[in-house]
Amino acid sequence: GAEVSTDVHVLQCQEGQSVSCPAMKAVKCSGVSCCPDGSLCPSAPRGSHGSSGCMKPKLAACEGTEDEPVQPTASPQEEEQEVAEQASHCEVGSNVACPGSQARCLQSQCCPDGSL
Repeated sequence: GAEVSTDVHVLQCQEGQSVSCPAMKAVKCSGVSCCPDGSLCPSAPRGSHGSSGCMKPKLAACEGTEDEPVQPTASPQEEEQEVAEQASHCEVGSNVACPGSQARCLQSQCCPDGSL
C-alpha cells in the first residue's frame, strides 16, 4: 500500500499503553494525557487531541493511533438520519436500549446522554 507521509513518528506500541514521552524519554504517559512539553501522549486514541487539553498534538504516535489527515466527518444531518433509522426499528412506547449505553429507556424517560 501507499505510505502516507506525516511528520508524526510511528512507534511500536498500542493505544493506551504506557510509553515514553517523545521529548523526555524518562517520563512515561499513557492514553489521553499530556507530556511535560505539552504534547499529547503517543498512546492516546486517534482524534483525541481536541478534547485532551494538551497544548500540542502528538509528536509521535503508537501504530494505529496516528491522526489521519483532516477529512470531512459525517454531517450532523447524516448522523441524525442514522439515529432516526435505528429508532424506526422499535415501536412507540417500547423499552429500548439507549444509544452508546447499557441503559434502557421507556417512552419519555431520558437516556444517560440526555436523549429520549
